[in-house]
Amino acid sequence: MGIKFKDPKVRLIAASDNRNEVWRISRPHLQITDKELMDIRKVDLPVHSFAYVTFEITGSLLLRDVLYHVRPSSDWARSNRTTVINKDTLFYSSEYQNGEIDEGRWKECVDESVNLDIRKDKFPYAVSTDFCWGCDLRTCATVLHSMKAELPAVWEVYGELFMKALGDIELPPSRSNYFSTLATTWSSSSNNAIVKKDDDFDTVMISYRGMGSLLSQFIRQHISRVRSSLITDLMKCEDIWDTSDWSQDQLFDMQVITNKEGALKLISTRACWFAKFDMQSRSSWSDIITALMNEFKMDLNSAIPCKGDHEKCPWKTEQLARCIAGNPKGSTGEVNPPCPYITGIPELIQLREAKFGSNSSLFNFWKNNLPNNLELTEHGLKYLNNVKLYGFAEECDNKNESMKEIAKLACEKRANL
Repeated sequence: MGIKFKDPKVRLIAASDNRNEVWRISRPHLQITDKELMDIRKVDLPVHSFAYVTFEITGSLLLRDVLYHVRPSSDWARSNRTTVINKDTLFYSSEYQNGEIDEGRWKECVDESVNLDIRKDKFPYAVSTDFCWGCDLRTCATVLHSMKAELPAVWEVYGELFMKALGDIELPPSRSNYFSTLATTWSSSSNNAIVKKDDDFDTVMISYRGMGSLLSQFIRQHISRVRSSLITDLMKCEDIWDTSDWSQDQLFDMQVITNKEGALKLISTRACWFAKFDMQSRSSWSDIITALMNEFKMDLNSAIPCKGDHEKCPWKTEQLARCIAGNPKGSTGEVNPPCPYITGIPELIQLREAKFGSNSSLFNFWKNNLPNNLELTEHGLKYLNNVKLYGFAEECDNKNESMKEIAKLACEKRANL
């Protein structure tokens, strides 16, 4: 068996504690000689939110998605596009080592003849990943106490690692049923997103049944409250370390409640070129974003953050990394085509269609609204040169005759290459 395992790790990378100062500001009548926070450390009070901890974690995709449900918290995950995914770079987290291993699934995940964004949908929750997670000490206590009470199998693997990382940082008391509040009883067999907007209370509720690979992105909307059947199923599961039962192509019911600001941010982020919206599937943002755009009566140009001006692109660094294409001297991680606005190459919409397919309404928004009179930029010239000299970043794309033909025509038409 070629599967490799990586042991979980939890490292405290930052901690700040302003509880004493905040307590003193709120109680100016107390003398400086009075005793410190020993008493209030024993009570669940908002003052504990003024101590903050940030962790670097190596663990399973399952742990990452469980923690990313938590509010309030800060999270940042390593992109799968920052390294080539193959049999040498894909690890499983070692808590799964004694469980049932689906080697066929692993072979699908490391098959470089298939596009990475398609393979990611098949990743088991056993896959090891690196991510950061931070929260105030009050929330940290709630999560760890709840993990011990409600998710004992997760606590058995990760609880001691968190406590060791915290060192002499003492957790305040907390209730222990937090994860129950993240479960959902809502369920659907429909592939349609349901959006309910209430202007009087400034709330937007989005309900959707989608794959775990989409859930992992959906739950990161920080201006929100999230619930999902991942937590519901996890709390019922007898053996959560069974990799055959837990994979990212599994369907989950998911809900997010946010406000208008959060909904508009979600639209602008996931209507953007870099997002996964090509195919109408349960791992695609298309249905969710289309439903939101219809609710807010938005067209594509008002939805995307740059409004067609690539100088305002918030993701420009990532997009420029995609211009490296298959150049071996550049990044091997950003594998997908760059944005037409940044490159001035409208043919990239056809290139993307040949790579991923195009039956979603959001893809058609792009196809119908993208101007044909874009001017080639220096970044676009660099991309076309790299494609001509080195091919695409993913080897499977270099075997795609449609993609090669589209790139060839773009080189001839746009840059006389």
